[in-house]
Amino acid sequence: MKKNLLQLWLLLVFVITGFQSAFAQPGGYAWDRFGLGNVVLSNNTPTSGILSNTTQATSTNNYYLIQWNSYADKWYNTATPYNQEFTLTWGGGGFNGPNAAFTVAPSLNKYYTIQIRGLAYASRQAVVMETDAAPQSFHANDATAVSNPGSVCSGTAATITVSLAGAKSAQERVFIRYSSAANFSGSKVVEATGTGSNWSTATAIIPGSDNTSGTIYYYAYTTTVAATNSSDHDLITLRYGNNGGSNYSYSITPNPGFVNTQFPGSATVCQGSNFDAYGQIYVAGLTEAAGQGSGIVAQIGYSSTNTNPNTWTNWTTAPYFGQAGSGNNNDEYKATFGSALAPGTYYYAFRYSINGCAFFYGGYSASGGGTWNGTSNTSGVLTVQPSFTYYQDADSDGFGNPAVSQVACSQPVGYVTNSLDCNDAQLQYVDNDGDGFGSTTLAACGVANNTDCNDNQLRYADVDGDGFGSTTLVACGGVLNNTDCNDNQLLYADVDGDGFGSTTLVACGGVLNNTDCNDNQLRYADVDGDGFGSMTFVDCGGVLNSLDCNDNQLRYTDADGDGYGTLPLVACGGSTINTDCNDAVASINPGAIDVCYDGIDNDCNGNIDNIGLPGGCTPIYTVPAVTVPNSTISYGASIITSLVANCQGYRYVVTRVNPADDTPMSAPVTVDMGLRNLFLSNLSNYAYGAKFKVETTVRINNVWQPNYAPAFFVYTPTPLSTVASCGTQISNTTTQVASSAVALVSVYRYQVQRLDASNNVVSTQVITSGLRYFSFEQVTDFRYDANYSVSCAIRNLDGVFMAYGPACTVQAPKHPTSEVRATQCNDYQVLNNNEFIYANLVRNAVQYRYRLYNIDQGYDYSVDRNANFFRLSDFPGLVPGETYSVQVAVSMPGQPDFGPFGKTCTIIAPTAARTIEDTQAAEATSFEATVYPNPFAENLYFKVNSASNEEYTIQVYDMLGKLVETKTVAADSVESTEVGANFPAGVYNVILTQGENIKTLRVIKR
Repeated sequence: MKKNLLQLWLLLVFVITGFQSAFAQPGGYAWDRFGLGNVVLSNNTPTSGILSNTTQATSTNNYYLIQWNSYADKWYNTATPYNQEFTLTWGGGGFNGPNAAFTVAPSLNKYYTIQIRGLAYASRQAVVMETDAAPQSFHANDATAVSNPGSVCSGTAATITVSLAGAKSAQERVFIRYSSAANFSGSKVVEATGTGSNWSTATAIIPGSDNTSGTIYYYAYTTTVAATNSSDHDLITLRYGNNGGSNYSYSITPNPGFVNTQFPGSATVCQGSNFDAYGQIYVAGLTEAAGQGSGIVAQIGYSSTNTNPNTWTNWTTAPYFGQAGSGNNNDEYKATFGSALAPGTYYYAFRYSINGCAFFYGGYSASGGGTWNGTSNTSGVLTVQPSFTYYQDADSDGFGNPAVSQVACSQPVGYVTNSLDCNDAQLQYVDNDGDGFGSTTLAACGVANNTDCNDNQLRYADVDGDGFGSTTLVACGGVLNNTDCNDNQLLYADVDGDGFGSTTLVACGGVLNNTDCNDNQLRYADVDGDGFGSMTFVDCGGVLNSLDCNDNQLRYTDADGDGYGTLPLVACGGSTINTDCNDAVASINPGAIDVCYDGIDNDCNGNIDNIGLPGGCTPIYTVPAVTVPNSTISYGASIITSLVANCQGYRYVVTRVNPADDTPMSAPVTVDMGLRNLFLSNLSNYAYGAKFKVETTVRINNVWQPNYAPAFFVYTPTPLSTVASCGTQISNTTTQVASSAVALVSVYRYQVQRLDASNNVVSTQVITSGLRYFSFEQVTDFRYDANYSVSCAIRNLDGVFMAYGPACTVQAPKHPTSEVRATQCNDYQVLNNNEFIYANLVRNAVQYRYRLYNIDQGYDYSVDRNANFFRLSDFPGLVPGETYSVQVAVSMPGQPDFGPFGKTCTIIAPTAARTIEDTQAAEATSFEATVYPNPFAENLYFKVNSASNEEYTIQVYDMLGKLVETKTVAADSVESTEVGANFPAGVYNVILTQGENIKTLRVIKR
C-alpha cells in the first residue's frame, strides 16, 4: 500500500514539473499591481536579500499578485495592510491560493512600495508602504545627509541632523539606527522629527544613557512603518543615509577613573604671598604614558565659602607638573596662587575636563583624596592674614593724625587705622547741611558746636505759617524751603488763570481767593443749556467750551437746508425747529406733500402714504385665497396670493409662532419672489406640525411697500413613520425592521417594548438612528419568539422629536433548534455506551440539552453539555437493547432558558452481550473509518471505529497531488471535526492516519 502511494506521488510530481517547464521563466519574481500588469521585483534594492518595487497607483483595484514560474506559483495575503509587516502565504504550487488583496483599496496617484524578504516555496515576510509621492532619498552629500558629532562626552545625548533631497511625504518617517557594535547587534532606533509632516530637514537624539564608552555606529533610513528596536529594519527600509554603505560613527570621550586635590590639605600665608597646591588625575589609556594626557585641562579654584566646588566662579588653569601616583600612571598638576587674595579664609580644590566635557572635581583627604564629596574628600583650607598701618588719635575722637603713624600686625593703644583728623587737639562735629549748626556726631573736620536738631536738613523761618519759608536759616523748627515771596501774606494757586483760586497755597503769584471748583479747567457760562458756552468764565458749573453764537437760543442741525432741523444741537447756524424726520433730503420735511407708493414718509407725520388719513393713498396688498388662512399646507405645496398689477415682486415674511398664543418661536424669514407663490417647505425655519404667521407686501416703483397686508396663519402637516412589519415574525436577528420614509427627516427613533403573554409591557428601549430601520441585534432585552410593540417617532427639522406613530406588534425570530444528526437517527443502533452521538451544530449556542425518554418504561432524563455531542454513559438506568427517543434543545446567549426541543430521533441502546462483543471486536479490528455525507456541499465528517486512543492526522490532497489541508485532532474529537468548508468543487483524496493505521477515502465536493 505505501509503495503504491509513493509511486502515485512521484507521478504527480513529474506531471506538475513537466507542466511548469512548459512555460518560459520570467526575469524574476513578478508583482501584478492593482491589475496594471506584471513588473519584475528588483533584488538588493535597497537592501541585500530584499525584493522591492515602487509603483504609482493609476487604478483603485484592490487585488495584486506575487508570482513566479509563469504563474505556476504565487503568494498571497487577502487582508494586506499598509505600512506594517505581514506574511505572504505560499499557495503550494499549481497557482493555488486566492489572489492577494488590500484591506483598504489603493488611492489614485499615491505610490506603493512592496518589499519582500526573499522568496522561496514557503511563506515570507513582506511590507507595502504607501506614500503621497515617490519615496524621498537622502541628500546626495553624505556629510549633509546625516551629521556626525565626531566626539561625544560620556553620558551626553548626541543630536543627529538628517537632510533629505527634498520634502518627504507625510507618511515617510526617518529613523536613526545605532549600536555600540559595528555589526549593529543589540541596535536601537530613535525617530527624527522636523516641523510639520512634509519636512526635508529634521533632528534625532541618541540618549546619553547609550553614550557611555567606546564607539557608536549609526545610519539613517526612511520608512512608513513605526519602527522599534526589534524591527526587521532591512525589510522596512525605503531609502538609506549610510555614508555610502560604510555607515557613520563617533567616539565617546571617557570619564576619568580618579581625580583629587593631592596636597596640601591646609595652608596659612600673609597677605600678598603665594603658595603651591597639587592635584592628580588618572584616565585609562590616556595618562599612563609620560607627558600630559591629550585633551586634559586642569584648573584650581577657590571660594570664600565652603560650598560644593561646582558652584564656584574663580578658576585658574593649572600647568602640567609631571607623572605621579601608583606606577606613575597619574598626571599631576601644580597651581601657584594667593598673592592677590584679601585677608580671610578660603577654600580651594582642583577640577579636570577631557576634550571640553564636564568637569570632575577632586577633593583632599589624608589617605590620598578622590572625587570631591564634602565629607571624606573635601576642599583645602587657605588662611590669609592681614597687616595694617595705624595712626595716633590724641583727642580720642576716632580719627588719626596723619603726621604720626606706625605699621603693626595688631593695633597699638592710642592708635587708629585712619589718618583723617584735621586737628587732633580739638573735638569737631559733623555739619552735613552746612548751616553752621553741628550734629552730635564727631567728625575729623567740621564745626565746633552740636546744636542742629537735624543735621541732614536746612530749615528756614516761616513767619506766616503757609509752609513757605524766608531765606533766614534756623537750627530747629521752620520749614525746608525758602520760596516765600511775602512771608506775611497767604496766596492761592490759580492754575487755569480764570481769576478763581483753588485751596492750594502758593509761595508766589496766585490770587487772594480760593473759590474755584476745578482749578485745572476753564469753565464757561451755558445759559441756554445746549452744551455750548459763552465767553464768560465761571468758577463752578458751566461747560468747557466757548462756542455758542447766542447763549440764549437753542439751534438744531439742518443738514439739507430745508429750514427744518433735528438733533444734534449746534452752536451756530442750523434751525430753531427740530421736527425734520430726514435731514439728509430737503424734500422730506413737515411741510412737504406725501407721495404715494415711494416708501417714504415725505411729510414726517409717521404715516407712510398717509394711509387712512384724508387725502391719503390707497394701500396695495397681495392676499391669499379665502381657503388658505388657518389651513394645513401639504409638504411641497405652495401658497399663492393675489396678482397685483404692475407689481415687480412679492415679499413674504414668515414667522413660526406658538399655536397657543401666536407668540414668535423663531426669527422671521423674509422671502422675496418674482412670482406670487411661497413654498413653506423651502424655508430655513420649516418644521412639521407647526403654525406659521405670513405677512405679505409687494414691490412697486422698485420700492418694497412698507404697508403689509393683514397677517394670516397656516399649519404644516404632522407626518408619521409607520412600521412595515406589523403582525409578522422576523426571520432572524439581522433582519431590518423598517418604517416608512418622511421627506426631509434624517433621524428616526424607535420605541421597542417587549410584551408578556397578556400583552403587558415588560421592558422599553429607545433606539435612535440615522437610518429608518433597526434590527433585533440592537435590542438589549431580546427574547426569541417574544412579541414586541414597535412605534416610530421622527426628529422634526427643528431638532425636536415628534410624538410616536401608531404601534404595531412584531414577533422576534424563532428560537434556534437542533436535532441528532441524520446518520445517527431513526432507530440507530448505538455500538457501545461510550460512542459519541452528535447533534447539529448551532452557531453561538451556550449549551445543549439532550433528552432521552421511553414512554412505556416511564423513563425521561435530560443532560446539559457544552458540546454538541453526548454518550449513553451520561444517562443512568438505560435498559440494554431498548429503543429510546432523543430530543435536543439549545441555550442561546442572553436567554433565560433553553429553547424548544427539535425533531425527535430514535436510538437503540446496545445489549450487554453486544457490548462485550463490541469490545472484543474493537480489540480484534485494527481500524475502520468512513466519511459522510459523500458527496458533500459544505463540510464532511468522520465515523471511526478504533481500539486506540492515539491522535488522528487528517490530510486532504487534490487530484494533482497538492496538499490542501492538514490537521491533527484528539481521538475523542475526530467525529466532531469539520473538513472541506473552503474547498472548491472537485474530487479529493482524504488520508486518515492513527499510529500505524492508514485509511484513504475519496470524496466529492459539490
